[in-house]
Amino acid sequence: MKLLILLLPLLITLSHAEIFEVHSIVKRASTERAWIVKLNDGRVGFWNEVSDPEIKSQQLPGAIIQGKLSEESTLTDVMIVGVVIPEKLSSLNKRKIELLPTLPYTPTVYPSYQMAKDVLSGMRRAWSDNSQCYDRSHIWAYEEFNWGRRYLQKAFLFFSDSYIERYNFKWWFHTAPFALINMNGVVAERIMDPAFFQYPLKEKIWTDIFMENKVTCKLIGKYSDYSAHPDQNDCYIMKTSIYFWQPKDLDALERTGIEKKKFIDWEVRHAYENGFNIYQ
Repeated sequence: MKLLILLLPLLITLSHAEIFEVHSIVKRASTERAWIVKLNDGRVGFWNEVSDPEIKSQQLPGAIIQGKLSEESTLTDVMIVGVVIPEKLSSLNKRKIELLPTLPYTPTVYPSYQMAKDVLSGMRRAWSDNSQCYDRSHIWAYEEFNWGRRYLQKAFLFFSDSYIERYNFKWWFHTAPFALINMNGVVAERIMDPAFFQYPLKEKIWTDIFMENKVTCKLIGKYSDYSAHPDQNDCYIMKTSIYFWQPKDLDALERTGIEKKKFIDWEVRHAYENGFNIYQ
């Protein structure tokens, strides 16, 4: 879903300040870490409105903010500088939302583990230092389709609010493509995430990279299974087509019936630019 960004006329430049898009916020019990602010790029910031008394918490969801995010994920010096407005939704195809919706394509079954390993080895490297997982994942899946005419899928891994707070975790989601592979006559799923491992991985091995307590993550069929129950489990996995770019797309799918059935040009360009410093 394309986003139109409206910025206020004047941006005040702060030392080490960044611009963030806020996805949502979560109230926590801690007085010092009163809010978990979930950013669209996957990061989280622990924010206390006492430090920015001119900002009201209800103003933050959907806002573009300027602020400082420390190494400990503390968010300070927050200013609202704009708002993200969704584009009209009629430009994409509509369908009824079901549990684990049918894919708009037939995923490729790779004939061997070695072939899948070779594909992963050939995935684009040299990502930018500040790249985010959803941009890298989008390009890996796009290039596998665009160059090889082979279809991967994507796995979105969501971390619960309590897990984020308990481990001072700096992210609320991660995403990577996954492949279907013929393994001795049995079709198996393997995660393709070259930013973290050079081999196609079993799902549990992949999630263990991020889960300090090594729990098994719950498989969900729709975004609200996570967003409406963020603390029932420490982590959740949602499997989707390659066309979904960010969690906000999964949210839109459920709320509006809008399903992406193709790559969106501006999202691919954004992913190239921000993920790999490639300008098209």
